[in-house]
Amino acid sequence: KKTPYTFVLYNGTDVTGFTKTYEATLKASVASAVIVDRDNAAKRDYDTSMLVDLSGTKSAVAAELAKSLGMAVSTLPAGETKPMGADFLIILGKDKK
Repeated sequence: KKTPYTFVLYNGTDVTGFTKTYEATLKASVASAVIVDRDNAAKRDYDTSMLVDLSGTKSAVAAELAKSLGMAVSTLPAGETKPMGADFLIILGKDKK
């Protein structure tokens, strides 16, 4: 059995409902994904999506997940609030529209 990974999704675009539609994409790519929260990012003009390792201890897993999702691993961008209670944060950008 695969270890479940918990995610928070932030919408970094002006597309309403983007995190909801992306949730299906994420679950299709990462069967063990559990989405614990969805919210709007502080900034709504991200060009590229990113995956943030909130735990700070799962860099190998983060790299693997980011690769399968077609995005880069990043640190939490300035001005964004670090969500609690999740392994990873995905900030969705225009490239995933």
